[in-house]
Amino acid sequence: MENPLNNLSIEASAGSGKTYRLAERFLELLSLYLKTKQKTANPHLCSANCKLNATPNSIDSIIAITFTNKAAAEMKERVISFLKSLADIESDNAPNVGLDKDSSLKMLIEIIENFSDFHITTIDSFMNRILKAFAVDLNIHPDYEITFDRDEIFDEAFETLVSDNSNTEELLDFLKRLLLLSQYEGMNPKAIVKKGLKRLEEVEVDEDVIGFFKLTSEFNIEARDLEDVEKILKKEAKQHVEIVRKIATEELNENDKNRVLNKTFAKTLADLTEENLLDNYDKLKKRQTGKSRIFNNNKTLPPETEKAFNESLNRLIEIAEQFFLIKGVYETEIIREQLSKLKELEGKIKSSLNIVEISTISKDISSILRRDMGVSYAFCRLGERISHYLIDEFQDTSHSQFEAMEPLIDNALAGEGSVFVVGDKKQAIYAWRGGDYTIFDRITSKEGINKGRLKVNYRSKGNIVSFNNRVFKVAKLLNENFTSAISKNDAKDKIKNAIIDIYKYSYQKISREKNKTLGYIEIKLADKDAIKDYEDEFYRKSTLKLMDRLINKLKLKPSQIMILIRQKENIKKVFVWLKEEFPDIEFITEDSLTLTSNIEIKKLLL
Repeated sequence: MENPLNNLSIEASAGSGKTYRLAERFLELLSLYLKTKQKTANPHLCSANCKLNATPNSIDSIIAITFTNKAAAEMKERVISFLKSLADIESDNAPNVGLDKDSSLKMLIEIIENFSDFHITTIDSFMNRILKAFAVDLNIHPDYEITFDRDEIFDEAFETLVSDNSNTEELLDFLKRLLLLSQYEGMNPKAIVKKGLKRLEEVEVDEDVIGFFKLTSEFNIEARDLEDVEKILKKEAKQHVEIVRKIATEELNENDKNRVLNKTFAKTLADLTEENLLDNYDKLKKRQTGKSRIFNNNKTLPPETEKAFNESLNRLIEIAEQFFLIKGVYETEIIREQLSKLKELEGKIKSSLNIVEISTISKDISSILRRDMGVSYAFCRLGERISHYLIDEFQDTSHSQFEAMEPLIDNALAGEGSVFVVGDKKQAIYAWRGGDYTIFDRITSKEGINKGRLKVNYRSKGNIVSFNNRVFKVAKLLNENFTSAISKNDAKDKIKNAIIDIYKYSYQKISREKNKTLGYIEIKLADKDAIKDYEDEFYRKSTLKLMDRLINKLKLKPSQIMILIRQKENIKKVFVWLKEEFPDIEFITEDSLTLTSNIEIKKLLL
């Protein structure tokens, strides 16, 4: 057993006992807390070498953070069950953490009496706790309510936005920009605007982004709108077009022996106008950057002619780039303005209703911490109270969540606290909500945190573990072939190293309790093209043959079998096949568990 005060970052694959190890760690800290408490009450009980530095001073100073309510409930149950086992109340495979029968019973009683201090919670709940510490800084009433209904707030803010008569012209402009930037179906302007805002609502609106008028001012262009800009730039471009066209036309009249300009490029310039300048921008830019030749080998124009030619050519490229930049800013600025108005309205709605969105909590905290204003007293007090952190599934932590927690974690590492995180980078599944597995490496690299690994699979039978190990071994070979196919650049090594890093600890040992010969896996691959005309029949025969073997030959109970289907629309199809072949077996589908899908419930509703 490690020293409980070691700060650990543990890589743990599926079935390797993460919950057990987290619960064990929690008990280790509770054991140290009891010893500290006894030492405080009876100093003479502790010898000179019985120093207990950096130990919990209360149950309240320990917090275990998981990702789901189910995982939090499971861990709470595991800690309580272990304590009951150590107290001889019930039988369980409890770890040896230095708690005797009497101490375990005392600990159980203290937890029951102070259950609100028994912190095993979800990361969202912990983010909410941090947010309450910053409520004053964010102008939120500390007694706010949390809402999960993002759409309700959006809909109310949107209706207010479109009903504002003073915003009508801007909304019409916004609609034009949406139609320019994307393809939207339908003829309902309001629906298009709503869909556009909905798609863009996650965009971070930066107040410091340069606007249309500021940008045109930087370029010394006095314009009211994009049309003015186009007229002004075309007027200037016309002068330079005439210069390069004159030189190019003269060059084309020369014979090949005397021609200085590349013939293809001279033809492009001879056909150039201020109207088609933007269409020819790529060709001009390639010549300027040396990717295509301007002059024939070792030939030059007369010095004065070449100087005028280069100056005009370079200026034409600058004019095109300026227009593209101004056009991009102009087309997106109105979108940014409408997004700002929408978010302002959403803020007013949330303030009036005293609600906070669950999805924005960690971002709100992160924004406060990034400001140069210090941190609130309440946040400091939170860091003083909680000094021991146990974090599960750390690979799914988002940047904003980590930024919110990091000051507290650093405070624990610098003071008399501890940090214990477990995770598995190859199990990262929350990228869609901002999860980033690379944050696991960020915390592991902090000074004072040691690395660990849980190597044994306690959950699966031997054949299953062996199969997984073979799959990951093949995946490693495929990775090598995949990265060798990528062009030789920095991306190749980055991708290769990232994949190697994620899967380097995938190999697992088989637990002694699990028979190495038990467990069953069968994979049957089908050539999609070969079975194209009789795909349903192929899957029907394969499914029924497998079910027959499981039930009639291997004698498995139907309750031991779960069938996973990739597409929901195929569930009913497979259900019909099974009922026809096995009419006496009851099958439960996802729809059958939905009350409103039950035929008897439907009769009542009618």
